This record gives sequence, C-alpha cells and structure tokens, in this order.
Amino acid sequence: MQKKYHFLITKQDNLRYNFLLSQKRLFSASLMALAIIGGILALIRYAQGSAPVDALLQGVLLGVAAAALFFASNVLSTYLRINKLYQNKTLTAFSVDFTVDKTGIHSVSDLGETTLLWQNVLFIRETKTAFYVFYEKTRANVMPKGQLSPEDVKELRSALALYYKKSRASQTPPEKK
Repeated sequence: MQKKYHFLITKQDNLRYNFLLSQKRLFSASLMALAIIGGILALIRYAQGSAPVDALLQGVLLGVAAAALFFASNVLSTYLRINKLYQNKTLTAFSVDFTVDKTGIHSVSDLGETTLLWQNVLFIRETKTAFYVFYEKTRANVMPKGQLSPEDVKELRSALALYYKKSRASQTPPEKK
C-alpha cells in the first residue's frame, strides 16, 4: 500500500510543533517554580511569625502566580521567536509531498528530497491537529490533519501504526528460551 499526501507547512504548524516540543519541559519548569518560590515564601512567612497554615497558603498562592507567569512568558517568547523568524524570512511556508509505504516516508519539497526509513523512526505522536513522525528527539515530519479528509486521516493513522509496528517487531531480538 502506497499513498501520497500533500501538505502546506505554515507558521501555525511551526508554532504547534514548537509548543509540542516544549510541553513537558515547560510544565516541569513551571512546577519547579511553584515549589521553589512557594516553599521559600512559606518558610520566610513562617520565620516572620505567621501561623503555619497562613504561611503555607501565602506560599502556595504566590507559587501558583509565579508558575503561571513563568508559563505565560515562555509561551509568549516562543510565539514571538517564531513570528520573528517568519518576518525575517528565515522561515517561510513551504509545501511538501509525503509518500508513505512499507519502506518508509519519502518526502519531496522545495528544500529537497529525502527518505525516512521506518527503522530510523524514534516514535510517532498524534495530536488533535497533526501527526508528528520523530526521527530525532527534537526533529520530526509534520503532517497537519486539517489538510486531510477524515478518510485520509484514518488511512494515514493506520498506515503509520502498521509500518511503525512492523519495523519495531523486526528490530526486536528473539526471546531466549
């Protein structure tokens, strides 16, 4: 089974991809900001004579505010960075044709032509807006779902799952008895 898909990768797709990459790191860092700032403030308030419950409540409230501010500033900086890259023409919208078959994903675009073999795929992530086929920890082929028909989304999902699963099975050494 071989199927060809055409996509136009836009600024919105790049933003979603960058937010996806930073999701875990940003969430972890926000929790750390909450714990550190909240904990320090709670200890300071307690040392100043506040009741333990009041000190803890004040620490948690300020910690939540700091975590929210940290999260918002990172989202804003990502948006501004991507926007600047598009304004400077460092990044531009481009079209790409992906052909999915049993050997891998073949891509042809203005930037060149390449084949990503299934054995080189690290993992596949599906979100509500796109399929991401990762071949390095921070590099992936992006396939926006909004540019596909519902039938094509189902077909692509099953093809990616089938070929990826087969490639993983062929790389697994046999069990020792």
